[in-house]
Amino acid sequence: MSQKIKLKKNLNADALFSHVHSDFKKIKDHRSNDIKISLTDALMSGFAMFSLKCPHIRELKKHHMHYILGEKKGDHAFLFDHVESATKGGLTTEIEHQNDDVVQKFRFINQVPLNASNQD
Repeated sequence: MSQKIKLKKNLNADALFSHVHSDFKKIKDHRSNDIKISLTDALMSGFAMFSLKCPHIRELKKHHMHYILGEKKGDHAFLFDHVESATKGGLTTEIEHQNDDVVQKFRFINQVPLNASNQD
């Protein structure tokens, strides 16, 4: 017979995520009006990536699922430096896409360690 777990009102992950989300909504968005992702959603994504990344990725690996991580210079120094070194060694695939006057450049590499503590 299974028992229902009683959660404490403010001591659980859902309460934490709700609190963080509420605080992020208070931050004024100074970006232009033609944005596609709200500042709150962008901040929540960042929160998830930095607070939950390794356990989340391990779960994906456990189920043999594929995933893509996006990193920018200044966001995640270890991962960015690893990709930069791989680029210098010719180990990355690079794609450039132009739409009107906007040029987007993408760099891909497989089997990259997430950080110095999680090189599996």
